[in-house]
Amino acid sequence: WPCWGKPEIRHPGTANLYSTGLHVMDGGSPFRARFGVERNGETLLAEGSYTKGSELTDGYPEFTMAVLQKLGWDKDLTAEEHSIIEKIGADMGGIGKVSWSTDLSGGIQRVVLSHGCHPYGNGKARAVAWNLPDPVPIHREPIYTPKVDLVAKYPTYPDAKQFRLPNIGFSV
Repeated sequence: WPCWGKPEIRHPGTANLYSTGLHVMDGGSPFRARFGVERNGETLLAEGSYTKGSELTDGYPEFTMAVLQKLGWDKDLTAEEHSIIEKIGADMGGIGKVSWSTDLSGGIQRVVLSHGCHPYGNGKARAVAWNLPDPVPIHREPIYTPKVDLVAKYPTYPDAKQFRLPNIGFSV
């Protein structure tokens, strides 16, 4: 887990996430580039790090049809895959916006894997998660803990609305 592409691709799965020493078709994977390509003027894409056998030897964003077209890899799609991507793109405001995760043909994943790259991109690992309540994760004792003596030392978050839902762990 995870296995990529349609069953006929026969991806073996990824035994160890973020293993760049293997080709992607042998289970290798870089860090995800899911958080954009830049923050505060600094690149979030990997620099000089890539999976074994990758045709791209630096960081790259999540794959979309626009990225495939820029690389010229869109020519590797079958006519059927291209047709499905065009239909999806019509609903998304353009074929270039279709990503590996919205492509129902599986073509983008198939092509990207065949070039030794990973569909979700190749980014840097984050030590600071700026979009989480604790940018640098700290221990917070679970609400239903068998070690109630640790709750005072490692309290949960104050009651707040998070991700559209109320978090009332502190009250609980």
